[in-house]
Amino acid sequence: SLDWRKLGIAAAAVGSAAVAYLLYRRSHKTLVNKVRDVPKSSEIAVSSVQPESTSKAETTEKKPKQPIKRAEIPKGDLLSEAQLGMLVARIQQSAMANKFDSNLQDELLASLRAISTKELASQYSPVSRFQFASMMLNYHEVVLNTFASEIQKQNSGAPTDWVSQAYYIFYNHVKHLFDYDMRIAHMFLQFDLAVDLPGLVQAQIPPAVIHQLELNIAVNTKKVKEIEQAYKKVRSGYSKDQPGEIPVAPLLLSTSGILGKWKDVVKFGNDSIDHLKAESGGEITDLRMLHALSHERIDIPDWEIMHELVKSHPMCNVDVDPEDLKFETYRVKAVKKSLVGVQAHNIPEEQQLRKNLATEEEKLGNKFFEFEDEIRMLERLGALGFCRSFSFFPIPLSGPFCKDQLYFKGYLKVPGQIYRSSTNSEGTQTMEMKQTEIYDLRLKKQGPCSEDGYELSEKESIWGGSYIVSREPAEEFAEKASLKIEFNLELKLVRYEDGDAASW
Repeated sequence: SLDWRKLGIAAAAVGSAAVAYLLYRRSHKTLVNKVRDVPKSSEIAVSSVQPESTSKAETTEKKPKQPIKRAEIPKGDLLSEAQLGMLVARIQQSAMANKFDSNLQDELLASLRAISTKELASQYSPVSRFQFASMMLNYHEVVLNTFASEIQKQNSGAPTDWVSQAYYIFYNHVKHLFDYDMRIAHMFLQFDLAVDLPGLVQAQIPPAVIHQLELNIAVNTKKVKEIEQAYKKVRSGYSKDQPGEIPVAPLLLSTSGILGKWKDVVKFGNDSIDHLKAESGGEITDLRMLHALSHERIDIPDWEIMHELVKSHPMCNVDVDPEDLKFETYRVKAVKKSLVGVQAHNIPEEQQLRKNLATEEEKLGNKFFEFEDEIRMLERLGALGFCRSFSFFPIPLSGPFCKDQLYFKGYLKVPGQIYRSSTNSEGTQTMEMKQTEIYDLRLKKQGPCSEDGYELSEKESIWGGSYIVSREPAEEFAEKASLKIEFNLELKLVRYEDGDAASW
């Protein structure tokens, strides 16, 4: 049988959140803010929703949208268990020699995709099927993490929205391939444990690791009942992660958030922090790495924010009914906003902000303007949701999401300027600022609808409420340099379904 331990499959079995957690931990000491050319505080409101060049109000000539091309699904020849074993052995040898051959990995995945039915899968041993599922998951996670890291390194001076779009294009290109592989992996895991468990245990694959992989595959195939079942199995066998162990808490953290088990989100978030603290010798005392990862990958919620919100937000007071758990993707088709108020310690700055905002509102009018890019996506993942904000810097937003309400929050540390005065001098000082954005929205109209000035198709909906953006510098200057702008906001969302060209 194949040696799953030598292949490093254990990390994949723990789940995508844990894999990302481990990969990111290796470079936590080098985390730096890569954002460049941050506008002054007085400019923030002008760019607070969308750069003007991308709105329909400013576009005179329209080019037809070209859908992002999807990667082809390469399928290889159907190989016997012995032949697949030889192929895996070659991959092992190249990896041990630090000469990882991606062509061999692609050949293996193509051959696994040829095992396309349960009847074909039943010809392989349970141990091999476990290994196949693990390898498929591990491969895609490594590809996405590697690409996200590389694009950040190579484009550290580029605008944040450009980097996000570059990742989105790549992600959309391969997402359907990932989904296809997860369906194959799900088929591989259809074990009859009463019959298959002895062989799996003999191969040193403990039931806990099997359940962890089942949970991860269930999440990636969006099967709510299977997520619940696998979650109960993993949670019942959970004991607090010890230093040196592959952590299970991040997997339970992410899954409890998807299921709307809010008390468990707090528990496993705390356990993840404890493990990080022990592993780093006390250097890390929060979930900042999971927050940083959400900036690199647009397909991952900000678990630091989720861990914070569930402790206090009213939407998280009661666990979510499983019948209300949905997996949906929306495109933000259009946005409409109006100023509510501005608060700034520096009076001249506040006056300039009000002037800029008045100019912008007069220019746009009280009407929706549509986005031209395809990155403005909003993902509902069970009981939570996440997206990118509409500011100059697309900040990852995450929070609880139910059928008629969402509350998203996110932050980003950026360089900025504050105004300082004294008896001897006055002027500006550049320092690190924390920009926070909050979206508190409720469902106003659900299509199909033709009333109150709305024309909505069956897949369209209108969400309305408040949008708050604030900036604060280092704590000692917070009172003198804080900035807060509040808007009324409406979003027009379009629900995507399987097969839609731009869907994730």
